[in-house]
Amino acid sequence: MAQETRFSRVISALHPLLKGVRRRGEFTAGIVDMGLIPARDGADERTAFELRAESTWKEYANGRTHLSADLASEIVGRWEPTTFAANLTDRYEEPALIALAKSLHAIDPSINKGNVAEGLGNLLLRVFQEASGQIPVATSPELEAVEKADRDGHAYYDEKTGRIWLGDRWTKTPDKEPVPDDVHPDELGYVTPLLGAYCEDLRRQGSEVTVEDIPKRFSNHFQEQRKAFYSNEWLRETSWNCIGDGKTVFEDYLETMYAGVTDTNLRSYPNGVERLLATLEQAARVQLDHMRLAQIHDLIDQWSRKGSCHSLAAQKRLWWAD
Repeated sequence: MAQETRFSRVISALHPLLKGVRRRGEFTAGIVDMGLIPARDGADERTAFELRAESTWKEYANGRTHLSADLASEIVGRWEPTTFAANLTDRYEEPALIALAKSLHAIDPSINKGNVAEGLGNLLLRVFQEASGQIPVATSPELEAVEKADRDGHAYYDEKTGRIWLGDRWTKTPDKEPVPDDVHPDELGYVTPLLGAYCEDLRRQGSEVTVEDIPKRFSNHFQEQRKAFYSNEWLRETSWNCIGDGKTVFEDYLETMYAGVTDTNLRSYPNGVERLLATLEQAARVQLDHMRLAQIHDLIDQWSRKGSCHSLAAQKRLWWAD
């Protein structure tokens, strides 16, 4: 028995308005073809008809069958909203697109007659992402944030696909590398101040301290700070080529974090660990609303915020133990 799916609902809105093909399966495959580009390795240029038979597309369009996860995942990997928008506007006249905007607005309130082609391309992408399992089907705070970003025209970071979406374009972020088991030499800039806080009594006695000297109660905390540092380094690598007012947006972010935590760091504390914990806690509260890097929704998390403190400690701008 047919039932309405997200995909069938979109096709039902399109089919009566976009004239030219009567057979529902053929029409649906043609819509999908508008947004497909060759795979990055050039190995896959199959059309929608080569991916699935016309009868199967008809089943998808009528809601009798859900889009399969493997098909949806393949489409997501080859879907380009700007290509879809260009093909749609080339094929259909303005009156049809205006009527289409009115029909689609009930499905996605962000779609209007000024952005109908781009809006439909992004809507279909989300439908395919849901079917592939890359984003949840049910409305969630995460999905609402993504949809709000689309409506507002702001960029957002999709952690599951590793992409930063910039309206109808996207850019790939670098892979997040796991924290290495052993401390690397380039970590000593922030690890040394941490050792000074964790092993403050030994340092006061003039002893040279190493990671092995960290008290057991601080061992998990130390590993969390390494995770935070690497999260912040990933943020630096992600945004390294974004320049504004003569400096990178990451530098602007780091300066904003410094301004937000420096007063907390300067206060008197009974020991270095208390100063460390207070500064990290303040880092989670620093307001970043007007900072350019923070305009990418969900890119800066609590780990990278804490990691900024360790980057600043490595620059000797923050410290923990007196």
